[in-house]
Amino acid sequence: LKLVKQKRVQTLSVLKVFADKHKDVPTLGFTHYQPAQLTTVGKRCTLWMQDLLLDYERVTYELDHLPMRGVKGTTGTQATFLELFDGDHDKVKRLNEMVCDKMGFKTSIAVSGQTYTRKIDYHILSLLSGIAQSAYKMC
Repeated sequence: LKLVKQKRVQTLSVLKVFADKHKDVPTLGFTHYQPAQLTTVGKRCTLWMQDLLLDYERVTYELDHLPMRGVKGTTGTQATFLELFDGDHDKVKRLNEMVCDKMGFKTSIAVSGQTYTRKIDYHILSLLSGIAQSAYKMC
């Protein structure tokens, strides 16, 4: 996602130059695939940029809120870690926080099974789909 975010910034930068360069170039606008009134190539480009900016904001949100599974055993419990730390819940909590921090995550999933919730996959795939939809509009 960090790479996707970086690419959004680069794309917006290139499109900004393009929009400014073509701000006075007339083109036929379309609505529902039907010819409409005149607009400019620059204006049309700003519409693409608006969608890409929304995508950028969504990537930023997901990066800021993406949780890690955390330190849990194969069934999603921390029983093994509690055993290693003689039942000291605070040590297990600190270990979880340290691992998440080292891996670049701000939070972890509170409850999981063998895997993290697939809801996270849905959020990320939905985000990537939105970016693809924005890019398709430029074709």
